[in-house]
Amino acid sequence: MIAMMILVMALVSSAPAHAKADEASALLQSLVGKDQTEVELRMGPPDRIESHGVQTFLRYRQFDSWRTGSKPDSFGYSQGYSGGAGFRGTASFNCLTTVVLVDGIVRSYSRSGIGCR
Repeated sequence: MIAMMILVMALVSSAPAHAKADEASALLQSLVGKDQTEVELRMGPPDRIESHGVQTFLRYRQFDSWRTGSKPDSFGYSQGYSGGAGFRGTASFNCLTTVVLVDGIVRSYSRSGIGCR
């Protein structure tokens, strides 16, 4: 029983801290019907803006790093000493969020990439 509790605590402590997918979807859904100024106030300036006639695409590229491995760092790991603890490290992922404006008003959005949660 104690071993199980330690395992659960280790897994929870190694979980990444970032917004859940439903929080991101709720934010994006709340922007439908708003203008570009409101989008930039809530999300910041886009990484890229493309315009094709009536439509404007605001592109936000988000990068995230997640820990791999579930064991806590061994003593001395942060000082550069690595023992035989197996594969450890981080993996990088990205997510592209596109907000679509028609006549200056948000009409839709999309998210794509392995890093979208």
